[in-house]
Amino acid sequence: MSGTKSPNGVSRRAFLTATAGSAAMFAAGSLGGFATATALAGKPVGGGTRNPLYIPPTTSPTSLTLTEAPGVVDLGGGKLSKAWAYNGGLPGPTLVARKGDTATITLKNDLPSEPTITHWHGMLVDHKNDGHPMEAIGPGGIYAYSFPILNRAALNWYHPHPHMLTGEQVALGLAGGFIIRDGLEDTLQLPGGTREVPLVLRDTDLATFSHPHRACAYQEAAACLVTERDDPARIRAQMRRYQAEGFPRDHGLPGITALLRRHTPAVRAFNELWWNEIQAGSYRDQLSFPYVAWKLGLAWTPIPGHCYYSSLFTYVPHGELTCEDGISVEDVIREHDGRRPAESVAVDRDVADALADLLAQ
Repeated sequence: MSGTKSPNGVSRRAFLTATAGSAAMFAAGSLGGFATATALAGKPVGGGTRNPLYIPPTTSPTSLTLTEAPGVVDLGGGKLSKAWAYNGGLPGPTLVARKGDTATITLKNDLPSEPTITHWHGMLVDHKNDGHPMEAIGPGGIYAYSFPILNRAALNWYHPHPHMLTGEQVALGLAGGFIIRDGLEDTLQLPGGTREVPLVLRDTDLATFSHPHRACAYQEAAACLVTERDDPARIRAQMRRYQAEGFPRDHGLPGITALLRRHTPAVRAFNELWWNEIQAGSYRDQLSFPYVAWKLGLAWTPIPGHCYYSSLFTYVPHGELTCEDGISVEDVIREHDGRRPAESVAVDRDVADALADLLAQ
């Protein structure tokens, strides 16, 4: 088992060691709650920066339009990341209503290539308003909800609920709170206003950085073809097979400079299938990672920030990236990524052409 090699010369042990240990990265902190949970704590141990906790805006669910769409969000301290969000926020707006009110909500699907529907988790609603997967709407579609608020005072939440895509869409950022109030709560005189802080916590089995430049495996395959990173016939055959199985475009692309995995049965199955894909196809592991996650219905959580400039890790260059004395890692990466404008445009055009050719086959 330890000596098994793929046809392209990558050993199983080397693959698992490199990805599990993330050879190019050394942990400099804990993921914890990712971006903002420490804002409520005291002074950070050992110094550091404490970012304000992001509290989503509140809104009534009456005459409300909720739009699911890709966007760019601030994870804290000005660190921007791509995400899928409700109305541009991560989490989405907190809906606040009283028992006896009526929710009238229009859902818009502005996602690039996936169906979606929104489920009101914990809410007492009929089938038509439950956000069942069979009611999912395609890109550009809308769905109208109208239901009375029957719940007693409680904190509920809302999230996407399409078949086989729920975990992925939630992991990419689509979630929000739904607060119900009633007369009994009023009599309790509980803390409110600035003393009431809704928190959305997320657990995950698989986390890595998003790719800083590309959004899906097909784009990465096109870039690998242009830059001759692996056998073109092998890459094209692999992408044709993914297309035939219905693997969608714009499904996210990991950077995999760091990969955090919890050792669960689901992750073990992911590891096995990922290795099988590398044996059967390209050794470029980014091409198969999103496909395998999609195939198994295993959502991966983006680690906040840039894969090279994260406050959670220290990047150590390897391969063609070399640091000489007196030259910072940032300088090396900037030189590596900062092509001349004319060269950059030419390469981007070549990748676009290669992508169009790849998807037309």
